[in-house]
Amino acid sequence: MATRVDRPAAAPAWTAAAVRRAALTLVLLGAGPGAHAAIETAVREAIGTLHPPQAASIQAVRQAWTARGFAPVFVEAAPPHRATPRARDVVAAMSAAADRGLDPRAYEAARWRDALDAPRDQLEAARLEAGLAHAWADLLADAGFGRADPRALGYDLPAQRRRDRL
Repeated sequence: MATRVDRPAAAPAWTAAAVRRAALTLVLLGAGPGAHAAIETAVREAIGTLHPPQAASIQAVRQAWTARGFAPVFVEAAPPHRATPRARDVVAAMSAAADRGLDPRAYEAARWRDALDAPRDQLEAARLEAGLAHAWADLLADAGFGRADPRALGYDLPAQRRRDRL
């Protein structure tokens, strides 16, 4: 799979509280850990390879999936690891990002849409799970906080914006 597009340097930093709330939001996407240890191990490893590891959205994904025991949300745990209806909803939301003033290409909506129906083994399923989780966390952050800090663009705004609410 192709690597993700790097986020712009002007992206606002998340507060620790915002990361915790984003993680909680992601945990609430589905049920907790299941009985499919092999896929859960593969998902853990795939999430561990997300870059840049210090990004707040990746930290939120790691926290959320750790709390879930790395049980997948976007792919079925049992072979043939089909995409779930939730994955289709998330890709549809990414595709409609322009409705929120965001560029769907920033979340690789077309790539994820194409990947939904592709046949996959366990490793590909785990990569799809991790990639969709990261892209979804990015979309949530951008829709809630914006893609750029207005102060970095020369606008004179109050020093502190409220970013700790999701």
